[in-house]
Amino acid sequence: WGGWAFAGEVTSQADRLRSLPLPGQKNARYEIAGIVTLAAHWPVTTEARLGYVINEPGPDGTPVEIWKEEHISCVNLIASNLPVLGNGNPICRDIALDDGKLAVCVIDNIGRAGTVRTAMFMKRGHYLADHPLVRTVTTREFTLLPLEGTPGCTIPYNVDGDPVPAQAIRVRVLHRRLRLFSLAPDAVTTPAPPLAKARVTHSSPAISTAHSPTNSTTAATRAQSEPTVPSQPLLTPSTAASSSHTASAASLSVPSQATTPTPALVFAQAASLPVGVGATGSISEA
Repeated sequence: WGGWAFAGEVTSQADRLRSLPLPGQKNARYEIAGIVTLAAHWPVTTEARLGYVINEPGPDGTPVEIWKEEHISCVNLIASNLPVLGNGNPICRDIALDDGKLAVCVIDNIGRAGTVRTAMFMKRGHYLADHPLVRTVTTREFTLLPLEGTPGCTIPYNVDGDPVPAQAIRVRVLHRRLRLFSLAPDAVTTPAPPLAKARVTHSSPAISTAHSPTNSTTAATRAQSEPTVPSQPLLTPSTAASSSHTASAASLSVPSQATTPTPALVFAQAASLPVGVGATGSISEA
């Protein structure tokens, strides 16, 4: 996810607070940075050219992708492919991690009081995109070109919590390119039976019993009478390949002769990965 304007300035201030020994700043660093931004670094209005792909019905009613561009002047911009960010910050109900889309929420120049109202609206558990002062575009790709010479052109981007210098960027979602490990849904196992307790004996270091016939006979008899604890089989690629668990890519599980069943690990393609291309042409997380 990423942001600009108010989100970028708050990230910049939070990054400065990171090294300060302020009590409670670790858990409330962004809240403190937001108050500092509103009080001492206002206004945070930014201007840019925003382009994005949308679907519109064609002549025959079939959805057709078209490219749109518009000039924006905003106090906050949030782009995310997650419906909820951070510690419970709802962004948009119309996107999911694995649907190949992201939401671009634009808050126009509504002033300091309006910015606080939209932030509190989200903090109370409402989706930011549902606020009447927020314009939201759902897309798979967008571009952002900050306008040079405008007051907010020096405000950095917020890229997953890190400040990045504002520049011309292109962001698109690579649908289902991120592979995740997760437990298989049918890998629920019963608790393993308790292992037999080992019998521990203590002997005085001053008395040697290594050559005592009586002790040797007793130890041999005890070893024959005590049950042995079976060892756990090793999970190897060859044995794991026989598993019946399936997923979109591959699956691993313990073979059926294992003494204690182990939950299977599923190797699945599940999520979408947003990437951005900056002015230098390099790929970076966005």
